[in-house]
Amino acid sequence: MNRILIIIAVLVVAAFGLFFRHSNDSSSNLKAPLLSNLGSYHFAITTKVKLAQRFFDQGFILAYGFNHAEAYRSFKEAARLDPDCAMCYWAQPTCSGRTSTRRC
Repeated sequence: MNRILIIIAVLVVAAFGLFFRHSNDSSSNLKAPLLSNLGSYHFAITTKVKLAQRFFDQGFILAYGFNHAEAYRSFKEAARLDPDCAMCYWAQPTCSGRTSTRRC
C-alpha cells in the first residue's frame, strides 16, 4: 500500500513540475525585441541576413549576462530570420539548460 502511495505522489509531483515549467516558459514563444546599449561584441556566423547576425550577437551577449530567457528568444528569432543558420540552432539549447546559477 505504501509503495502505491509513493508512486502516485511521485507522478503527481512530476506532473505539476512539467505543468509549471511549460506554463512559465510562455515568454520564449514571443518574438525577441532588438535591444540597444548592450555593447559591441560581435561573433561572426555564416548568414546572409544581417538582422539574424544582430539577433545572434544580442543572444550571445545576453547569455553571457545570464539572461538566458532573452538570449533564447534572440537565438530563436535569428533562426526564424535565417532557417539555414546552423549556429542559431546550436545556440538555443546552450542557454536553456542547467548552469551554475540556474536550476531548471
